[in-house]
Amino acid sequence: MDWIAGQQVLLAGDHADGSADNATATATATPATLVNGGARGRLILLGVSAAYSAGLSAIRVITVTYTRPGATVTNSVTIPYDFTSGAFLASFPAPLTTERGTVATASIPSSGAGGNVGGVTLWYCQT
Repeated sequence: MDWIAGQQVLLAGDHADGSADNATATATATPATLVNGGARGRLILLGVSAAYSAGLSAIRVITVTYTRPGATVTNSVTIPYDFTSGAFLASFPAPLTTERGTVATASIPSSGAGGNVGGVTLWYCQT
């Protein structure tokens, strides 16, 4: 979507995008694998951005899900945001690191109206 181009100035690195028309939009970041299929590294999550294609006067919850190093269960970070203010863009105060070989996702709920596309971007780098 159009809002991503301007965000690259504030958040650098790789990014995973997801969008959906009046449905949950999910961006999934997947770490690279070795030639033999083994886990290569960890993801370092840097930030998240989200927006809807048409104005939305509502609070929606942005959810980032990942597995911490050494953990066996996923952790979720939830960020409530009032989209009346426009698009959301934030770098994390400290990078979030994942367990080796696990994916991370960022999602936003549906807009509540057909034709209003929601989009989310998860910014990350890999070790």
